[in-house]
Amino acid sequence: MSPSILEFLDRQSVGCAEKFTGKAIFEGQPRNSILLVELDGCPAEVRQQRKCLLDYMAGLAAAHREARTEAQAEKLWQVRRTCSQSMFSLADTKLNEDVVVPLEKQAALIRYTIALKKEIGLATPTFGHAGDGNLHVHIMYNRASKADAKKAKAGIHKLMQKVVDLGGVITGEHGIGLAKAPFMGIQHSQAEIAAMRSVKKALDPLGILNPGKIFEPFEVWDHELVDVQLPWDHR
Repeated sequence: MSPSILEFLDRQSVGCAEKFTGKAIFEGQPRNSILLVELDGCPAEVRQQRKCLLDYMAGLAAAHREARTEAQAEKLWQVRRTCSQSMFSLADTKLNEDVVVPLEKQAALIRYTIALKKEIGLATPTFGHAGDGNLHVHIMYNRASKADAKKAKAGIHKLMQKVVDLGGVITGEHGIGLAKAPFMGIQHSQAEIAAMRSVKKALDPLGILNPGKIFEPFEVWDHELVDVQLPWDHR
């Protein structure tokens, strides 16, 4: 069985999405994490994969729902699409990191985000691409609180260390750039970073290709970004 889509939403994300849409995802069921699974292929292949999936689900304690129409499927995907902007019901600012861990370590990382929420006292809604271990972990805080901003930043550092401890990497889809440069030393040794610098210098001796990224000792968080939202974060 090879699902074409496998998307995870934790309980916090589901709660935000339900509040945003004004609809319960599963009527009559307690709110919990969700794994969205989509199958594709020729009809015979889909039928076989569906049977394998249902047989596997039968051995789990989790409830499941099957979308049999486009409208039913759209209701589920609406939840996933609204995750990002719906989180602003928790606080007005978020730190958002995309990290990757081995598939078998995803449960450990998700449990850690729950523990981190309790440790720092800030919401940590998490969702992402369970098929490749790429999860988007958010830490929500109100920018007016300097104490919460400090806790959020400390929480991100703790998260990155945990990801590496689990055998993962600090970025999945979006590269290093400026924002993740401070975490390079968590994933890579100084010798490895020095080797990368040498390659960069050999290919770009004048330092004119995308300057100031990855290796520069620049702490982007020292410069407050106010009212910055991504296109999909519009409320």
